[in-house]
Amino acid sequence: MRPGLVLTLLASGCSSSLAQQALSELDGADLGDEAVTAFMLREAGADGVVAFAERQVFGLANQAWTDVACPVATTDEDTTTFAGDCETTLGTHFSGSLQLRTVWHDRTGELTDLEVVAEQFSMSWDGLCQASADRGSAARASHSVLLDGTYRRVGREFAVDLLYDTTVDSDEPACAAGRGLWAARMEGQIVVHAEDGPVPERRVLQAEGALGITPYGRVDAITRDLTFTACPAGPVTGTVTLTSSRGNAEHTYDNCGGAGWLNES
Repeated sequence: MRPGLVLTLLASGCSSSLAQQALSELDGADLGDEAVTAFMLREAGADGVVAFAERQVFGLANQAWTDVACPVATTDEDTTTFAGDCETTLGTHFSGSLQLRTVWHDRTGELTDLEVVAEQFSMSWDGLCQASADRGSAARASHSVLLDGTYRRVGREFAVDLLYDTTVDSDEPACAAGRGLWAARMEGQIVVHAEDGPVPERRVLQAEGALGITPYGRVDAITRDLTFTACPAGPVTGTVTLTSSRGNAEHTYDNCGGAGWLNES
């Protein structure tokens, strides 16, 4: 994370989202660095942004369901709302609110529509820090996770304006203390084509937007004709193009893998 990066929570009524604030304050990713470029090409494509956003949304929702009393959950048809400002029996504190609208396909059970509104929804707890647990240590840390913004995938359209903010705070040397930010603002389409033969469907993604991840930085990203079928290695064809204040990069997928990326610093 860039030293000194501080996000100021805006008062209600201001037009700038927390994700937009984070993106504006992050430095451009160094696309002259091959490791940074490879990581950002994977994460900033439409598939990477959608997958991360939905994984974190459902991860927090699953945590919210673990205690029947906190946060308070109310369900109205296909919409569930979690309201925080409470503490679970195990000492996890929830604040803010999270609203999810989910629609599932009657026959396949697939999630077809997902709409999310997170208003500074956060959970915080004290526990073992993962770095020390992996080494067999009992070092402890204060953890917090915050989700704020909106996510919408309805039909073929999707739109992301989300901030995911994690903090680990500890004086223990064995703990990997620090803060991590993931911020995305992106719009696009996911079009599913039915196919004849052994491959049941083909998914084609288009998108434009921006993604910022600490400590890598921010990129503007364009996804064009990113096509998935049964390829285990990822997209079959398509292009992801990145630009930042510190270079440009493009990856063209070809025949279930890729033709490598082109850096233009």
